[in-house]
Amino acid sequence: MDLPKLAQAALDTAKDRGAEYADLRFQFTESLWVQTRENMVKSVQRSITRGANVRVIYRGAWGFAATQDLTEEALRAAASQAFEIAQAVASLRQHPVLPPGLPEIQDSWHSPYERDPFEVPVREIADALLALNAEALKVKGVRYITSWVHFVKERKVFANTYGSFIDQTVIRTNMTYTATAVDLAKGDFATRNSYIPPRQAGYEH
Repeated sequence: MDLPKLAQAALDTAKDRGAEYADLRFQFTESLWVQTRENMVKSVQRSITRGANVRVIYRGAWGFAATQDLTEEALRAAASQAFEIAQAVASLRQHPVLPPGLPEIQDSWHSPYERDPFEVPVREIADALLALNAEALKVKGVRYITSWVHFVKERKVFANTYGSFIDQTVIRTNMTYTATAVDLAKGDFATRNSYIPPRQAGYEH
């Protein structure tokens, strides 16, 4: 997918319609959740969402439109819709919005990580959780153990009519487990949760 080309098509459409300024944002969010209990995998869930939004300024008024269809035709249509909304709002606005006057910036950035979790086989992730469970079950009295890990990758791309194109990716990792010990003689039990705070990091966390 040629994001610079797609962004330029939408921005050119807004400018051709008469917009004084326009910007566009792409967002891609990928999520992976793996959950285990004792010696089995309970759940594996993976999802990907994506979309784009276009903002324009026309005669001092904002217009906005969004789409999940990341084709050139759909993005041009979103830019036209955003322009038409700004056009309608312009007749009602009391205080004009001025174009932001930002410098042109071409850059990319990603949060630091050693290993992208979305490139790690799910089997490896599950095996690591099951190994943790096996260690917990070695403790006297522990009868139940659940563990899970959740990874999120967010990619955001920004482009505007000043020529800026900024591409950034953030990866977050969250993992925890819960162990329950049972005293059969007393008919009692106790549950303890781990406290491993989520981090802006990769699989190594």
